[in-house]
Amino acid sequence: VFVLDPQGGQPRLVFSDAGLDFLLMTSGERLTAAAGGRVFGLGVGRKNYQSGFPHFPAAVYELSTDGSNHARKIFDIEGENGTSNFRDLFASPSGSKIGHINSLGGKWYIILHDTATGKLLLKMDLTPIALDCFVREIGWMPDGKRLFFTLETGDVDMTSEASYARAGSYLMPDTGGAPVRVASDLTAHPKRSGYTPVADTPATLLGQLPDGRYLLSEFQWKQGPAVRAPAKATNFLYTVSSTTGSRKDFVANANVMLGSFHLSASGRLVSYVESHGEQRVGHDLIDNRTVHVLDLATGKDQNLFSFPAKLFNLPVTELIGWLDAK
Repeated sequence: VFVLDPQGGQPRLVFSDAGLDFLLMTSGERLTAAAGGRVFGLGVGRKNYQSGFPHFPAAVYELSTDGSNHARKIFDIEGENGTSNFRDLFASPSGSKIGHINSLGGKWYIILHDTATGKLLLKMDLTPIALDCFVREIGWMPDGKRLFFTLETGDVDMTSEASYARAGSYLMPDTGGAPVRVASDLTAHPKRSGYTPVADTPATLLGQLPDGRYLLSEFQWKQGPAVRAPAKATNFLYTVSSTTGSRKDFVANANVMLGSFHLSASGRLVSYVESHGEQRVGHDLIDNRTVHVLDLATGKDQNLFSFPAKLFNLPVTELIGWLDAK
């Protein structure tokens, strides 16, 4: 685990699994998280590791950030039939609670634990609300008491007709209770001149700013200047007022993928990764990526560093979040 001050300096190593009895796993499925000055990650026992990205048997650990390489096990993850569908590890703003999604018995669950004691706080079946949808993004709201998540539909042959009506963004207390849908006029794809929204793919809620604005991302297609020119998928990152519905655009990039969004606890900064697409280099597929930090108060977008990612190969580089409240 490396930390980097966006105001300057070089990445600094704060944790390594070298010499420990488990391997810290990263696979692009958000298996590590950072919040409240703390870092958490999924660890698989070295004696159980064969190859690839195994998630079971495994546990979630709190990882030290002082260079001591100390790790404290918080809880063992659940699995069945010798495997687990653990994904989307996320932490509350203070780091006092941690959550993830897991599929058990053919149902997807939101599972929350206390990070100090490992106590199970919530295990909620998402099936009644999600049907055949899957969770695209999930996290805590700034108050540390409510969760947000966005449901998205999958392949047509795996999605019931009723599921399409469930796609969208939801809020719910982290103590349980029925999720409440965010007003569709706030999270619907904005009308943009020359653009067409990607069908059946809702805008994704990424969190809420202290002033109440929602932060969202979306894809829309832009037709090329020639009649037969291919349409270009464009990523947008924007905010919407929860009271007036007014929108402010921050980032619009064509032919690149934006992802790994992390909103800081202060709600002022958002970090994300820009993926420039695959290129074959010898026998490898390389995706050149750039880590950004966007200041939502000023609109300044800063490129922190770039790196080549070798697809389908270890190690995997993953942006895991903010260590402090900037």
